Amino acid sequence: MVMSLEVINASFSYREGKNVFENISFKTIENDVTCILGPNGCGKTTLLKAVSGITRLKQGDILLNGKSILSMKRGEIAGILGYIPQEHATGFAYSVFEVVLMGRAPHIGVFSSPSKADVDIANAAIEMVGVTHLRDNLYTQISGGERQLVLIARTLTQQPQILLLDEPTSHLDFRNQSLVLCMVKRLAKHGLSVIMTSHFPNQAFTFSGQVVLMHNGGFIANGTPQQVITEQNLKTIYGINCRIYEVNDPVSGEVVRFCTAADEAKDCQADELSTAVSNSP
Repeated sequence: MVMSLEVINASFSYREGKNVFENISFKTIENDVTCILGPNGCGKTTLLKAVSGITRLKQGDILLNGKSILSMKRGEIAGILGYIPQEHATGFAYSVFEVVLMGRAPHIGVFSSPSKADVDIANAAIEMVGVTHLRDNLYTQISGGERQLVLIARTLTQQPQILLLDEPTSHLDFRNQSLVLCMVKRLAKHGLSVIMTSHFPNQAFTFSGQVVLMHNGGFIANGTPQQVITEQNLKTIYGINCRIYEVNDPVSGEVVRFCTAADEAKDCQADELSTAVSNSP
């Protein structure tokens, strides 16, 4: 069964402070990735925490197949939503296998131990994301890209129907960014609804089927990457002039779109850097 997630007129603030975001509405699409795209500090992480049920909305609602998460218990939500935060640290030197097996927690009783079925599910998740060779390694001694794949495997052991990822390529090099995002795209094609946040427009171009642009705590556009990632919209959310280019991929024959900062934006950044250096003590 395909699980849908819908956010309806959502607003959030910390205590009585200014809203971090407000009047947010969107819905996941089947077998594809929804990318929430926007600059640092626009509210993407806070929104994803609210969608996962970690924080409670000030106004609005979040529906899972038409049912409000406000009426659901944490265990029930964890059986549907898999959430991977931007930062993850562990104080203990668990093995990769042990970290992945922890994803079975929502399905195991408080005083119970993992069953053979739980172990088999964890091993299958490890194999699916391609880190079998790391199974017995210490989680604290593998690379950042490998850790991100391990966290995806751990989340898959929950057997969620919706996967939430908060900037999954933060701090990763180009190779590991590609590995993680290709894995996310493949999981979506295999039946998961995926929501991820990013501040890189080119990632949204390549790996998402739906993009929502976030700016100053609200959405300014929602649609396919081709529809909403425009030069004007990028200028609105990032505050710089951008150029979007199209090239024909000689292998696939598809049109590939990508963006860069415009020359005047680069010149402006260079001038600001030169001024900062000249004014430094």
